[in-house]
Amino acid sequence: MTPRKGTPETLAREIAARMQNEWKEGIKRNELRKKIAAEYGLNAEQVRRYLRILHLTPELLQMVNDGKLTLHAGTELSFLPEENQKIVYRCLKDTACSVSVREAANLKKKFCDKPLQRLEVEKLVADSEGIEVWIPYGRTDMDSVEELAEKSFYEKVYRILHNWEEARKVNIS
Repeated sequence: MTPRKGTPETLAREIAARMQNEWKEGIKRNELRKKIAAEYGLNAEQVRRYLRILHLTPELLQMVNDGKLTLHAGTELSFLPEENQKIVYRCLKDTACSVSVREAANLKKKFCDKPLQRLEVEKLVADSEGIEVWIPYGRTDMDSVEELAEKSFYEKVYRILHNWEEARKVNIS
């Protein structure tokens, strides 16, 4: 097993080069994915995800490298056309929000083949159904999970609006 080192992009490019070289030798793609996965201590689906992030725009790929976007979410966003990926990046950069795997999958499903508007990204990121709620260990000051989910939703909406207003002030001056 080869130890994983470097950024997700580095590993993805290394895997892609191996795939290309060995695929030319006549090994079937699925068998090759399994073989490489075993060598890297991954599974075939993880290998597919690493290969898929190479279809991201440089900005989103850098977010994956920096840990600001998960490999899985990056994989989902990689199916969007380049212009849509750029809109998602600008929205994430301006609002300092992140995209969950579920939100990225929803964007992929809705906008894989049509133009995306920035407001649609902001709405999706602020959509209460797309918010993942994390309950901190030992947290007892919340009455219920519903209360925590509602608080999380409003905090996310507030953060988006606050960051949008700050970005607007900078652009005006």
